Amino acid sequence: MMASLSHDAAELMHHTAERMRISAEACFNTFLKEALMKDMTKNMTPSQKQQFEKALVRCMKRINEKPS
Repeated sequence: MMASLSHDAAELMHHTAERMRISAEACFNTFLKEALMKDMTKNMTPSQKQQFEKALVRCMKRINEKPS
């Protein structure tokens, strides 16, 4: 009985973490769309645009990392 409860709790935590990760991705995607809609990069130099894109990629990689 106790092992079953522990397993259920672990499953619940896992699913909660998955929902939170998806929520973070959704927030990020919304931000990205807003940034593009407002054309944040319009007045940036090519170098600044490249740095901006690299920062976005780093953000996505962090969001997608699974906790160890």
